Amino acid sequence: MQLSIIGDEHIVKTKERDDETPFDELDPILEVKDNTYKDGPIEFFGAEGMMFWDNIIVYEPGTNIRAVKPRGKLTTTWGGLKSDR
Repeated sequence: MQLSIIGDEHIVKTKERDDETPFDELDPILEVKDNTYKDGPIEFFGAEGMMFWDNIIVYEPGTNIRAVKPRGKLTTTWGGLKSDR
């Protein structure tokens, strides 16, 4: 599932787990304009009380979501130490 909210525009796209079609090539199943909430927390929930969410990316349009610089970080250093065994 892909949920895109930019301004007051909400777009939802879905596909099966093993479908490798990029989301940008899929038609939305829902498109809504709603400006009820200007800010607030992000929450996820499911109708049955339990859902599994994976690969959640939250960012503002125009920002670089891959801007992390891994060089010298603890996890990168630890990974290098482990691979040198």
